Amino acid sequence: MREEIDPDIRVVVDSNFIVRLLTKRPESPYATLWREWESNGTAVYAPSLLPYEVTNAFWRFENSGTLSSSAVTSSIDRMNDLQIELVSTSEIHLEALEFVRRYWESKAYDSHFLALAQFLECDLWTSDKKLYKRVGRHLSWVQFVDD
Repeated sequence: MREEIDPDIRVVVDSNFIVRLLTKRPESPYATLWREWESNGTAVYAPSLLPYEVTNAFWRFENSGTLSSSAVTSSIDRMNDLQIELVSTSEIHLEALEFVRRYWESKAYDSHFLALAQFLECDLWTSDKKLYKRVGRHLSWVQFVDD
């Protein structure tokens, strides 16, 4: 890993965090954290699969009638404007596989967020209660944000 990266000024966010950031009020804990990160120069990272997961979540909102098509389009536009460094590196796949073996029985998507945070030696911020319940007591660098 590159030594010039300071773990105190970077974070990894997962798709659940971003969906809530885009759907909650400006005074939500998600927006408050985001503004704090922007003001102190925190670099925000995510695996390259984040936009796919967020787009899928917003499609589900539209398809269920929870959000209008214009609200969904606006949310995706706002997601695209967020300063998130999307990372696509083969170095995290094997570690993601180890996380999924250790904590899950099925899907490996979430484990890529864990693997990236471990690779970058920084905190992962999530609002996924199931994820946090599985790993939070084992991985001190996984941070849970609730409404």
